[in-house]
Amino acid sequence: MRDRRVALVWAAFVVVATVSCVLVLTRDNRLSDLHIYYGALSDLHAGRYAGVQ
Repeated sequence: MRDRRVALVWAAFVVVATVSCVLVLTRDNRLSDLHIYYGALSDLHAGRYAGVQ
């Protein structure tokens, strides 16, 4: 009985993960925020990030 519940939990996880991946990969603007994170890391590395002195 416990093995069946574990299998169902894993199956549900796989379904949710697959649906999430499909939804992300079918978007037109995937990684649209990447430039924001890249800029923040560049500023942090250069010592210009707000709040870091």
